[in-house]
Amino acid sequence: MGLLHGDVTVGILRVFREVHDELRHGHPEVIYQRAMVIALADAGFTVAREVDVAVRFRGRVIGRGRLDLVVNDLVVLECKVARAVEQDAVGQLLGYLKATKYEVGLVLTFGRRPDQKRVVFTKTP
Repeated sequence: MGLLHGDVTVGILRVFREVHDELRHGHPEVIYQRAMVIALADAGFTVAREVDVAVRFRGRVIGRGRLDLVVNDLVVLECKVARAVEQDAVGQLLGYLKATKYEVGLVLTFGRRPDQKRVVFTKTP
């Protein structure tokens, strides 16, 4: 049995490496986000940017968050600039997955070397 949305994440990671190879390191996160939107669209993916998320506690909205990118309405991308994937970014993405319908996310880190972490939060029916 394959990974949940594995075909989509494999394509995203290919595009991520292309963007990193073209831009290299040294830019702010927003530059990489914009480049990912262009490159993903060029590769045939559907991309939503800065998707608003309601954070709930006991059924009430207590705050809002923003997903950097959502690809094919299946995979959430969190773009970061750092040396490597940081646990805080993984925790943030996990929180977003818990608060939304999405089950799969990727933390993409644009540093000297590209780094990524796949995060899954399976919803129970």
